[in-house]
Amino acid sequence: MIRCPKCGKNFRNADSVILDVNYTFTHAGCYEHDYMSKDQGRFVDLVGKYSAFEGNIVHRFFASY
Repeated sequence: MIRCPKCGKNFRNADSVILDVNYTFTHAGCYEHDYMSKDQGRFVDLVGKYSAFEGNIVHRFFASY
């Protein structure tokens, strides 16, 4: 599973997350640096939105739901 780097909890599809400029997911409630954010939304939506995740383990895992 993929975990938030701040709180260590696993991400769930419906979690509200921030995607930063390094393509790192962080729970919205854990995120501290607004100036580095690239996008925000539900975890599953952002995984599907960015081609950086296409074809890797993250995309394949959540595409199966």
